[in-house]
Amino acid sequence: MDDSYFSYPLWMRRMTGDGSDKTRIAEIVARYSHLLYSADPVLNHISLDELQYIGALILELPQPEEVRLAPYCFADLYLTANPELLYSFNTCPFPLQCKIIDTALVYANAEEFSAMIAMDWERGTTQLLALSTKKDDLRELSLAFLSDPLIATLIDTQFEKEKAYLLDRAKELLIEEKTEKEVGVYTVRCSEELFANNVFALFLDCPFVLQMGEEKDRWGRNIPSYIREADEDSPY
Repeated sequence: MDDSYFSYPLWMRRMTGDGSDKTRIAEIVARYSHLLYSADPVLNHISLDELQYIGALILELPQPEEVRLAPYCFADLYLTANPELLYSFNTCPFPLQCKIIDTALVYANAEEFSAMIAMDWERGTTQLLALSTKKDDLRELSLAFLSDPLIATLIDTQFEKEKAYLLDRAKELLIEEKTEKEVGVYTVRCSEELFANNVFALFLDCPFVLQMGEEKDRWGRNIPSYIREADEDSPY
């Protein structure tokens, strides 16, 4: 493991060893993911413009790794020209600072925002499966979400039978690369707000609104084309 650019190489070696222990790396990633999942939505604290500003600023730094490794010092070092944003960032708890920086970097690099959703036409249930800035990644991300043991643990199959069925069937359809009349899996455009608030969130119960497009499936139904947050003003 190349740790030559780490601020604290000895500390990193104590945490990860030489990087060959995959179980230890998985433990660290899982714990960090939980920190991000438990943090507030980023747009509760900063705006989309501020998120873009942070991401672009970090990408222009000669050594952006310093910010990624020590988010708590980012504002004091690089946001002094923007006192309001500096204050907003510094008042965020550390997990939220990490989430803001991670989200800002993805957001600043994005050319498009896409989502994959599953819909049960007969029961009326829907589920967000994946968010990405690359449509080609959505199937793999959706399968990872649907295969996550945490998701299975969080679903109460006794009281959430419809959701459990939708997730199971969506996984089968993605694996088999099939379509059917009852359940559909669709790639849709995603609002920037929903993306920013949920790309590093556990979106099992993410509330959203679907916009149906003009395209129809082979059964004559208009299929989803756009997803936004439930409390977000529609651009249409």
